[in-house]
Parts: sequence; structure tokens; C-alpha cells
Amino acid sequence: PTDPTKVTPDEPVPTVPGRTPDQTTVTPKDPGKDTDVIYRVPTKDEGVVNVIVQDTTTGRNLPNYGWTSGTHDVGTKVDFNKSTTLKDLENAGYKVINPDVTVPSEIAKGTVNVIIYVEHQIIPVTPDKPGNGLKDTDLTKTVTETVHYVGAGDQTPADKTTQLHFTGTAYYDSVTKKWTDSEGHELKDQTKNITWTANDGHKFAVVVTPAVDGYTSTVQDGYDDGNGNVKEISGIDQNSNDVIVTVTYSKASQPTKPVQPITPNTPNK
Repeated sequence: PTDPTKVTPDEPVPTVPGRTPDQTTVTPKDPGKDTDVIYRVPTKDEGVVNVIVQDTTTGRNLPNYGWTSGTHDVGTKVDFNKSTTLKDLENAGYKVINPDVTVPSEIAKGTVNVIIYVEHQIIPVTPDKPGNGLKDTDLTKTVTETVHYVGAGDQTPADKTTQLHFTGTAYYDSVTKKWTDSEGHELKDQTKNITWTANDGHKFAVVVTPAVDGYTSTVQDGYDDGNGNVKEISGIDQNSNDVIVTVTYSKASQPTKPVQPITPNTPNK
């Protein structure tokens, strides 16, 4: 009433016992002016039953699921299959808010409007519950750091492997199948539909290089922390590539054993 630009379309008209309106729903064409709905007294005992399906998410009626009996004599059977309509709505992704709504079984005098309220559901998509085109593999990412040791023969340490795991979550509208945020607002960029969570953080910790007797170690260029270990690597996310670092062992140089001096013989006279 305070903003005439926001008109609810297809608004059902009130039921007036014993009278039939000339239209069952109203969408004002000029919100600034009154819209007349004429109620007439039936010339005989006639009536009409209208089933209106209203989408509370969009505020609009769904004519494809609505139904009207047309004007018939009082006592005429109402041939409306509510259970089939509710099933069709659920198959289309709607949640029926008032599934217990009563639809008259016979025509009564005047007009009876029955409103079935439905809403959209926001469906979360996770690795254990994929859907809407996303597979579980689309929602899980693993980035691996491998430190590979070489050069110390049978004393060479085994590779050290660390993994960071990322889990994705997305949401979509059960009716439109469009991607939304967690509150149901449609995303402007439908390609950026996954929100990622880092299960183990965003960095690989320092990897200490094992000491091997008789060998010295060298960490691959760019990865030495200054103490001969593989440095911490930060800023890892679900789009990062796997990291492979090589640590090379070389035999340590051995000091030369000095020659034992020999006492010279006494020279002959």
C-alpha cells in the first residue's frame, strides 16, 4: 500500500458468499487507480471453484498448475486431483507449504478460491551429496608436496609426502536450477559457484633434511630455508599445482692422512 510500483500480480479476489466475481484474480494495470471487481448474484444456484498455486519465493502465481471448475450448478462434483498436482509441483522442485489444504468435493454457491502455497528450496551440493551437474570429484581437490631424496645409495632417505585437502560447497535453486549463494540469491557469475574450504590450511611446513653419515645435502634451488631444509611454502589453494622438491646427497670430502716422516739413516763417513 505504500509503494504502488510493487504490485503483486494475479492476486486472488476475496470470496463473497452468494456472489460471483467477474474475474478470479487481479493484476492492476494502473497502480495509481482503483481496480473494480464486480460481484454478481447468480441467476440460479451456481458456483465456481478456483485452485490457485502461488509461488511465495517469486510472489507470482503458477497458471500451469492452477485449475478452475468453471461455473456449474451447485452440487456438481469438483474434478480436481490434488495429489497429482502436488506430486507434479514436487517433481518440478517446489516445496508445498500447505499440502493439507482442503479442496471442496462439490460446487457451492458463489466462488471458492483455494490457494496452494509453494516455495523454492536451496539445495546444498557437497562431495557426499553431489548434484546439479557437479560430481564428487569436482568438489574435492588435493595438493601434494613430495620431497625426493637422491644420491646416498642404500642410505638414501625415503621420500616425504604431505597433502593439503580442499572441499567445495555449492548451492542451487531447486526450481530454476540456477546457482545461488547459501541464502538463495542467484549468482551473477554462474561459473563461480563453488566455495572452497581448506581442511588442512594453506601452507606446507618446513621439511627437515635427514642427516646421512659421510654425506652432505643440497636442497633444490629456490626451496632451501637457509638451514639446509626444505622451506615453508604458503599460499596453497585448490588451484595450486603439486610441489616436488629434490634434495641431493654428495659424499663428504675426506681429509688426506699425512705421511709419517721417516728418520734418515746415519750417513756413512
